[in-house]
Amino acid sequence: MAVSRAELEIVDCGPRDGLSAVSGQVSAADKIRLINSLAKSGITKIECVAFTHPRLIPKNSDAEDVMGKLEKAPGVTYVGLVPSE
Repeated sequence: MAVSRAELEIVDCGPRDGLSAVSGQVSAADKIRLINSLAKSGITKIECVAFTHPRLIPKNSDAEDVMGKLEKAPGVTYVGLVPSE
């Protein structure tokens, strides 16, 4: 069964999910560079950050800073995960 392009949406979760698997802290500047590069590569939906309490997940403590400093590309959706209780 063929899938048309209109039925398929690719979401890159690397900045939010993949970087959390990296040992040590990844700087906000590096996260911003990665996300901007993904947007320039043609990815149209990127899960950038998770807005979690910094005491629970310190790696996400820069979420607001990262989102605020991105070069927002037209046609790209930038997603921030917000966990429920």
